[in-house]
Amino acid sequence: MICQAELNDSEDEDDAHINSGKCQIVNYFTQAKQSEGGIFPSAPRPYRTFATSCTAFHLGTDPTLTNMPIDNAAKIFKLDDLHSAIIDYLCCIQTDTDPSTHPTWKPGGAPTNDHIPFSHIQIWAKVHVQSIPYHIDEALEPSQALLTQPPTDTWPLGCYDSVIINTCQTSLWPHSGIKGHDIGQMWIIFLPVWPQWPHIIPDKLLIYIQKFKTVRSYILMDNNMDILCPLTVFVLMLI
Repeated sequence: MICQAELNDSEDEDDAHINSGKCQIVNYFTQAKQSEGGIFPSAPRPYRTFATSCTAFHLGTDPTLTNMPIDNAAKIFKLDDLHSAIIDYLCCIQTDTDPSTHPTWKPGGAPTNDHIPFSHIQIWAKVHVQSIPYHIDEALEPSQALLTQPPTDTWPLGCYDSVIINTCQTSLWPHSGIKGHDIGQMWIIFLPVWPQWPHIIPDKLLIYIQKFKTVRSYILMDNNMDILCPLTVFVLMLI
């Protein structure tokens, strides 16, 4: 178990506004466009603020845990199959296969001896997500913080937020509803620390997801209830 103090992110813009009593909403969509347009040439790569057409993401400039060995990260976040998940992801990328649909192991699957071409990762324990409401023109929602906190004194079992994941490029919210989407729980957001030889994959942020499936239950006085159960785990690019 690690100390809570080790997981405190550097103060970002959202925290600064809250601490100063301001109510101004930070527009991460604008910041993402500015980054892509070269407005911040000294910004670290990959950019910590980026966006799709409907969702913007913002991480702290500095990782929460830096230069962490993969084996140590697996122990801290209690992810026995982190090594296997990364290998499976690399195989999918090299064969141009979608990791979210690639057949993979059950949680706690057998370890593998395959080699990972990097040994350390940078880790973020929080990501801000911002969306645009479709029913109000030109409105912008305040960002919401999603946590991927390992077990600490405050959270003995950790704090891992659940998300809806788009796993199909042709299925876009809200036009496609939830078709092409999955429900999963975020466990770790990380960036490989590559050695000096060429990268196998693009230098992008990755996220370890535990995907859930919906099963039908006939308990609680015969009332039908949908229950989410752990199904598979996989690693995806954050965007």
